[in-house]
Amino acid sequence: MPEAAPAIFFQYRTNVSSGDRLVRTIISLTTSALLDFTDFSIYHELGSDPANAGRSAKKGLIVALAAFGSRDRLELHVALKNFQSSEILLMQNFSICRKEEVLEQGDIELASSCIVEAILNTMKKSLEKLDISDCATTFANRARNLVFRFDKAALLSADRYFQAAYELAPKPQYLAWRAFGRTIAQFQHRTPELPGDNVSVDGLFHEAISEAPDSATVLGIGAHIEYLRGGSPRNSLSLAKRAVKYDPLNSVNLAILSNTELILGDLKSSRASSLAALQLTGGSEARAFTEFFCCMSAAALGEYEDATNHAEAALLLRPSFVAPLRYLITLHKQAGRTASYDRSVSRMRVLETGFTPAQMLDSNYPVTTLRRLRLFDALVT
Repeated sequence: MPEAAPAIFFQYRTNVSSGDRLVRTIISLTTSALLDFTDFSIYHELGSDPANAGRSAKKGLIVALAAFGSRDRLELHVALKNFQSSEILLMQNFSICRKEEVLEQGDIELASSCIVEAILNTMKKSLEKLDISDCATTFANRARNLVFRFDKAALLSADRYFQAAYELAPKPQYLAWRAFGRTIAQFQHRTPELPGDNVSVDGLFHEAISEAPDSATVLGIGAHIEYLRGGSPRNSLSLAKRAVKYDPLNSVNLAILSNTELILGDLKSSRASSLAALQLTGGSEARAFTEFFCCMSAAALGEYEDATNHAEAALLLRPSFVAPLRYLITLHKQAGRTASYDRSVSRMRVLETGFTPAQMLDSNYPVTTLRRLRLFDALVT
């Protein structure tokens, strides 16, 4: 019999009514985001004794929240604890601005996003302490992190972990993630195929969307696939907007939304969405991905120095990520930075055998968004 999903127990205390609203909102947002990713067992409103709310659960995390108020802000203290031993595994503090009892939504979403990432990272790093065996949740968590390393070996491992997770718990989101990994492989390595099977991107996604039409994960990945595989940009925008509405904490979906806004000419909204995605990403494994989308949105506005900074940041985090390197080559060419251009081309040849900048002019070369930008003209001259 498959190992049960690990449990998450929320408990909280506060000394002000706005603190109660804050904590309940954060619990609601984090629960929605976590359950859209994988199958946790989640228990709410536990007071000081989580065991009373989840007697059948034996393993997992306690997420203890405490909110205390002053005139213009609330201080939120978060502790992640081992359910079995009560050992504190992580502590975080957040400051939430408020004006006339109205809390700043951006602060709430940022804190909630950080808590989601903290839970997933703690689950990943403390499996032994938490006495959690391999299950669909642990497989999916490993896979998600591997996707954003971008190299072939990591993408193949991610696909296998998501496949294993699906076999244990057939959650449609795992199919969507497999489609996403193949899409990254297509643009990163110029091939959507992964060794060992003949599963298609379209097949995976269509099965996922038929089973979970209101999943933020599935909708966001669908928006990405719709655009990159030559579908309707407006359909892509509609899917991305729905995804962000259903889960405002998902930085990957916000990044995808920024790209759909870009291709439809709403460049200011695209820039705002990409920067919001970057803020929500924090230090998670997806940071290089959202930095790259910030690079694209800045380049679309002609903010080439900012675009260069984002591309370099993405490459610092993930040196094998070729998408920002393609932009960096073009940005250096546009700015006349010959030495930097030559170094970037040499670096690209290590990652992509036989690469020449002229290849980027080929209509089949994977620079779908760059080809739409004025910056692309730098490659022609």
